[in-house]
Amino acid sequence: MTVELPDGLPRDGEALYAFGAAPSGVAAQDIEGFPGLHLVTSEGVSLIVETVPLTQWAGPEAQARLEKLETVMPLISRHQEIVAALHERMTVMPLGLACIFSRAEMAKNWLNEKKSQISECLDLIEGHEEWAVKLLTDPARASAAAWKDLLVENPPPEQPGRRYLHEKKLKSELANFLENRTHQMASSFVSSIEKLVTAVKVRPQNASEKPVLSNLAVLVCQNRGSSFAHDIGELQRFLGSEGFEITLTGPWPPYSFSLA
Repeated sequence: MTVELPDGLPRDGEALYAFGAAPSGVAAQDIEGFPGLHLVTSEGVSLIVETVPLTQWAGPEAQARLEKLETVMPLISRHQEIVAALHERMTVMPLGLACIFSRAEMAKNWLNEKKSQISECLDLIEGHEEWAVKLLTDPARASAAAWKDLLVENPPPEQPGRRYLHEKKLKSELANFLENRTHQMASSFVSSIEKLVTAVKVRPQNASEKPVLSNLAVLVCQNRGSSFAHDIGELQRFLGSEGFEITLTGPWPPYSFSLA
């Protein structure tokens, strides 16, 4: 196995900052236009890296700086911009902020250890982009829609007294009916999405949003983005009348399908 690095990189006090991994067929000319970027190449995969001062990322002073939003936000923005630009040009497995190798040997070891996983990931994401799809519920609208359907399934009698008792009984059953209905909707939603995409990952839910039933990262073929958005719109037409809402954001590089 051979690993190629620019002579002398990184030097004392420097480190390699990795933006992503790409197939080994990526050549130096493929990253032209990205000043400072170079490749660490193994038999089957390459790391796209730049040389940075080690003190920028390691040590107590760096830690203190990186805890400040005004310091870290420009770094995040630059990282995302470079990864996005690389993604437009080639298949690249994005890495998160601050993937640092203090020595070339560490980068080599990481490539050797993760080569099989990286190769599988690159095969999966080739020609794809990531979208985020969420299914949310508006409790008031969902409850109203559920109540309407409950009455359709259980028509009330015509006599006022019997109607009152009948509706009182149904109201006591509404919460359980709505809960079962919501679970069915969420399950059906995920099944519908799985038929439209190459891969799905469940993402953590954000408690600050409306009640989130499903929070998904999905992998979509790059030439199907518009079609996918149209399909989501059609699904929203049905779910919207039932008190549910779909949000769709993207596309962007497939961070959720990269190595953790």
